[in-house]
Amino acid sequence: MNWNVKILPIAGESTNEATVVEALSYIYVVRERYDETNGEEGAFVVADNCSFGKDKGDPAEYPIWEAMYDSLGKLGILSVTATANADWDIDSVGDVPTAFETDYMISVTNTTNKDLKYSSAAYGDTTIDLGAPGTIIQSLLPLDKYGTKTGTSMATPHVAGAIALMFSMADSAFMTQYKSKPGQYVLQFKEHLLNGVDTLEDLIGKTVTGGRLNLYKAIQSFLDQPFMAFTPDSLYAGLLADDIAFDTLFITNTGGDTLIYGLWVPESIAWLSASQYNGSLSSGQTDTIVLQFNSAGLDTGTYQTDIYIEQEGHEPTEIHVLMEVFDDVGIPFSASEETVIQVFPNPYEGQVNFRISGHAYETLVVEIYGNAGNKVFERSMFLKGSAAEITWDGNQLPAGMYYYRIREGQMILGLGKLVKM
Repeated sequence: MNWNVKILPIAGESTNEATVVEALSYIYVVRERYDETNGEEGAFVVADNCSFGKDKGDPAEYPIWEAMYDSLGKLGILSVTATANADWDIDSVGDVPTAFETDYMISVTNTTNKDLKYSSAAYGDTTIDLGAPGTIIQSLLPLDKYGTKTGTSMATPHVAGAIALMFSMADSAFMTQYKSKPGQYVLQFKEHLLNGVDTLEDLIGKTVTGGRLNLYKAIQSFLDQPFMAFTPDSLYAGLLADDIAFDTLFITNTGGDTLIYGLWVPESIAWLSASQYNGSLSSGQTDTIVLQFNSAGLDTGTYQTDIYIEQEGHEPTEIHVLMEVFDDVGIPFSASEETVIQVFPNPYEGQVNFRISGHAYETLVVEIYGNAGNKVFERSMFLKGSAAEITWDGNQLPAGMYYYRIREGQMILGLGKLVKM
């Protein structure tokens, strides 16, 4: 990986919005590139340290600057900002960026080894989130030297580093959900970090939390929480008219405390029902929910909706549901009991092989659909004797659930799911 890294002058009163936006845009591009290439390029940035600003700046005059924090947040990045190095009430005098209202920012003031706010550090009951050690901190100096420095710019790196360490504690189930909805799940790290502070008398009424960073408590808060993991992230059924089919949803509590969840199916969707709509899970427990698809009274065609699953205290997550209703021409493997369809590997990362044997068809068609019912692939297969094989390269598609259909004319020979890792 060969990046042309730029060091941008964005400190002190020389700070201007254009320079800051350029720097933040660079972070955005690096993380976006990481996501687009599945980690082959770019970097997995989860927090940025912003030790720069405009003293007594009016947030209303810097809309693009704040919008960049929102954009980074939606990618899953928290911005940690240093407030002014003066004994000012930011609620009253303002500051940029620490008076911004974006949810994706954590604003920090400077505390001493006596757990007091440093005398020349700003505060704000509604604007400054917490304190962190920033007084006489060992740091790098120019010319390959070390030394001590004091200021809010010494405090913010502790918080940015804390976020990175909390990410390292997350299990694979949480990270899967984070990668699917980064803007939603990154706020959980902020929540646990702020909930884990040590309350300090000197910060009560001067910060949002009234406390100073405690990394251990923040991590424990994160690890002790209940966490809902579920599979699959989409549901599918192919069935005849006036028939019933089923699919299964597994909900697991991979966290610590008791998980309380609810499942919501739109009232207007009469063709879908669930075996249960809420539950309570201890750590490590799993509920199996059976979804019933009912095509009674429906015309042939494709039906789809979103259902929602919600962990208590968190935003709901949508699960896409797709149902295909066929006439009596055929359903999976109905053309011949001798027909053998092999689809491998599944789950897959790159290519998928389709192999059909056991019956002499003339021309077969392989179709692949995305979650929204959009066709992403179609190819005809000409049999040689009684067997055919085709390879589909799905490497360029994002991870998730896909559906395949194999047919001869209007006769459906096979239906199924494909899982892209």
